[in-house]
Amino acid sequence: MQSMAVPPTPADGTIARPRAAREVWVRVLVLAGAMAAGLVLQRLLLQHLDALETLAETDPIAARRQLATELRVGGLGLFGLTCVLGGWVIAVSVRAFRAAQFPPPGVSTWRVARIATGATARRQAIAGMVLGAVLVAASLAAGVLTWKIAATFLVCGRT
Repeated sequence: MQSMAVPPTPADGTIARPRAAREVWVRVLVLAGAMAAGLVLQRLLLQHLDALETLAETDPIAARRQLATELRVGGLGLFGLTCVLGGWVIAVSVRAFRAAQFPPPGVSTWRVARIATGATARRQAIAGMVLGAVLVAASLAAGVLTWKIAATFLVCGRT
């Protein structure tokens, strides 16, 4: 008879690692991948800024125009994505409030989540709605500010 302290071994004789250890390794690999991607992207950005600086020495108006276009496209992409994310958080929180369950039924989570019900779930849903609204508002404000900065670059290039 097997002891409860020792997990049963599979039929092939190998010892299965606990699930928690696999989750830790997955997180470490994701973190390492994100760090590597960040370092590569930083290097590419520095190279691009050097090229833009070289262009500014020969044709400053073209460099300003290119920077303004990149700010507009990048700002629209980044802040549009965060605005959509904030809207999704609001929508999920509204569903959770109505169902009095957080996370609401049908929403997938990264791992097994504790499900709150009743008043606790409603408080969490309200907090989610507030945070989602703050994210939407901040995204819209940052998008407008980025657009205005780009427009300023274009106006300064004409004078």
